[in-house]
Amino acid sequence: MFDYRLFIFCTAMTGVSFFIGRMGHFLFYGFKQLRVER
Repeated sequence: MFDYRLFIFCTAMTGVSFFIGRMGHFLFYGFKQLRVER
């Protein structure tokens, strides 16, 4: 029997981690640009 809850949980965690990774990279790049401008 396939446990769809586990599959949904893994997919959700992967999406959240990917989204946080992209947002963290974007914020870090923006902060570095602000430091360069100042």
